[in-house]
Amino acid sequence: MRPISVLSALAATVVSGAAAFGQKTPLDSATIAGFRWRTVGPANFEGRVADVVGIPSPSKTFFVAAAGGGIWKTTNAGTTFRPVFDDYPVI
Repeated sequence: MRPISVLSALAATVVSGAAAFGQKTPLDSATIAGFRWRTVGPANFEGRVADVVGIPSPSKTFFVAAAGGGIWKTTNAGTTFRPVFDDYPVI
């Protein structure tokens, strides 16, 4: 079987299984009020990215400079980030 056919069959199984339960959670203001903002990497920390620099392929490492300050590094193609200069004093 081709990979696309397998993927299509899997998707159809998941969709039909979800429809069998028939449960729909309404998306109302009470549900939305339960969500809380959280920081996820540098993009949401100050809202803007000033620069992005990567190491050429096949590396998954790149650096992101946040407009609000700080340089962040990822070694797993952006799944997680860590600050680069947190251990250094500010001049």
